[in-house]
Amino acid sequence: MVFEENEYKGVHHLAFTIPTGTFREAKVWIEARASLLGRDGVVEFEGPSSWNSRSVYFDGPDGQVLELIERRGLQHPTTDPFGPEGLLCVSEVGVAVPEVLAVVELLEVRGIKPYGNSPSEGFAAVGDIHGMLILVSPGRGWMPTGDRLAQQVPVIVRAGGADAKEFTFR
Repeated sequence: MVFEENEYKGVHHLAFTIPTGTFREAKVWIEARASLLGRDGVVEFEGPSSWNSRSVYFDGPDGQVLELIERRGLQHPTTDPFGPEGLLCVSEVGVAVPEVLAVVELLEVRGIKPYGNSPSEGFAAVGDIHGMLILVSPGRGWMPTGDRLAQQVPVIVRAGGADAKEFTFR
């Protein structure tokens, strides 16, 4: 996406899966390259119990919220030391939509189910442990700081391999 200067005021969110067992090394690696984001002095976050994950968030370009997430239910080979090859895939794409629950219903018809906790009017994770969309209401603050606000902008997400599905959010 290309935006004219001052056209876009919101913040995007992307998370990258890292191999289980590499969280400490990944945190040290990213901390040497970017500013960690936290809340109340905390920079490591356990996900909801249904996610079995933990995360570290960091500054991306133009203040975007990026995340390294260890999903303990996935087993991947590790390398020592941790490096860019440890960024296994995009795990989450954050998308602001005007009606979260209505979008969840539309995605369910296409086979994309809610993940973890039940969806709410302002937040829903849909997909599975291999990749998900994080749907939020426009103006909602992204974890962990809450002061970086999601804004609705056109987003196209293509997910899957040979049977890829494409979703356009406007």
